[in-house]
Amino acid sequence: MGLGTLASDLLVALIITSLVRRRLGFRAWRGLHWLAYACWPVAVLHGLGTGSDVKVAWMLILTAACVGVVILALANRLASPDTRQDVRIG
Repeated sequence: MGLGTLASDLLVALIITSLVRRRLGFRAWRGLHWLAYACWPVAVLHGLGTGSDVKVAWMLILTAACVGVVILALANRLASPDTRQDVRIG
């Protein structure tokens, strides 16, 4: 239960920092937004450990599919060169 709360709190912090991004500065905002990478696995662990649907086949298949898609996206991201310019907003 605590992992779901932690993931939720991290998500709220990301939303708030997006709203005050101009006051924080780009570097601070971007640093805080690296927390988004922590939200998802924490939420997945929460989903696997809490609730009445934890051991139901469709829930396990959905979770496995989501984890697979994220792993494929991460592999694609790591395999492709980053040619984008560092764009600063505001």
